[in-house]
Amino acid sequence: MSLARQIAYNTALQTGAKITSTLLAIVAFGLMARYLDRGGFGAYTTITAFLQFFGILVDMGLSVIAIQLISEIGQDHKKNFDNIFTIRLLSAVVIYALAPIAVLFFPYPQEIKIGVLVMAPSFFLSSLIQISTVVYQVRLSMIVPTCADITSKLFLIGGIALAARMDGGLVGVLAAILFNNALQWGILFFSSRAWALPRLSFDWYIWRLVYTRTWPIALSILCNVVYLRADTLILSLSKPQEDVGIYGAAFRVVEVLMTFPIMFIGLTLASFARAWSSGDMPAFSRYFQKTFDFMALTAFPLIVGTLFTGAAVMVLVAGPSFFQSGTLLMMLIVATGAIFFGSLFGHLINIINEQKKMLVGYFSVAVIAVVCYLVFIPSYGYWAAASITIATETAVALIGFFIFYKKTRVIPRLGYAGKTLLASGVMGVFLYAFPNLHLAIKIVGGGLVYISALYLVGALTKEMIASLLPKEGQK
Repeated sequence: MSLARQIAYNTALQTGAKITSTLLAIVAFGLMARYLDRGGFGAYTTITAFLQFFGILVDMGLSVIAIQLISEIGQDHKKNFDNIFTIRLLSAVVIYALAPIAVLFFPYPQEIKIGVLVMAPSFFLSSLIQISTVVYQVRLSMIVPTCADITSKLFLIGGIALAARMDGGLVGVLAAILFNNALQWGILFFSSRAWALPRLSFDWYIWRLVYTRTWPIALSILCNVVYLRADTLILSLSKPQEDVGIYGAAFRVVEVLMTFPIMFIGLTLASFARAWSSGDMPAFSRYFQKTFDFMALTAFPLIVGTLFTGAAVMVLVAGPSFFQSGTLLMMLIVATGAIFFGSLFGHLINIINEQKKMLVGYFSVAVIAVVCYLVFIPSYGYWAAASITIATETAVALIGFFIFYKKTRVIPRLGYAGKTLLASGVMGVFLYAFPNLHLAIKIVGGGLVYISALYLVGALTKEMIASLLPKEGQK
């Protein structure tokens, strides 16, 4: 199977699987929100936001660097991966062990401090899942990670339901999440033993090379998490946990949706890295255009659809007490669209080694965002948090584009994006014209209208559909 067809096939597989995984994640979120209610879900949101700051020190952009060092020509791929895995493992053990100690110095209730202690191992396992998935991304073979993700989420739903039935409270829910991550990591680990079993390795040359490449990415991630999650921490310290729960529920949906662009970009990063390292700019430009088109294909209908159905979906999933979260979701979906394109430029900036320039942009946005959070959140609460998030994500996407263009002189052609925007507009007209339809009919009908409009404007052709299927005799 050709590289282009392999990417297309994996994209179709991953898209279908990601839709399934997203639906399961929404079910799990709904069970959690309904059981914990706004106060309990607010505590959960505070715990995860707190631990994400420790995750910065663990992440350091190692996944991107791993893809580069495994994909670049002339590298000892296995040796590089073993050393990167060792860095990730040791740093995760040390840093996540410090989180339960650090939370003791914050004025949080005992429930949140205990929650950080229970949740830290889950974040540790997530860090191992992330770095282990890199090998599958480079091989363009995502069946195992996909099955692991879906299987673990099925068990997560069962675990949350069991915690609710036994009235295990927040700790019971966190224990279910821990089991979910342990199961997912276990599947990845045992499935890779035959050809990619990671081993502890301490090659100091590789460690220096990794840290030389990662420190700009690590600082960029720090700034990214600051402007993305500082709002939640400031909200948790200045408003009741019920307010955090309302905002956290809307942002949780955004986090689920953010996995779509990251999933697709992850499939193509190895190809980008090979093309850039070999100086093949025509191939690099082709990969960029295809990825940009996919961002438009998914982001535009998502934004339009949520603007018309977001509030009803939130009530259906999380319950009537989270009605206000639906209004916030209708605001944050605009930021989600910016995140789709910002993720593309952000990842490619790492591939073309322009991290230091992007770091200046991230830092500027983070400083302005934190100042705005501190000024406005105490008075305006989650409305301020949502508004500032929209502004910051839009700014980051624009900064990323200008840095990417200045280095590569590659600019996206907007013809296909315009067609997807037009098709999304047609779907929006349908949803506006029939406001009283049942929500399920709105979602299914809107999707069918969008697909039909794509076909009519030439954004979806028979050849495109056929290209996703392997030809006879190909594997």
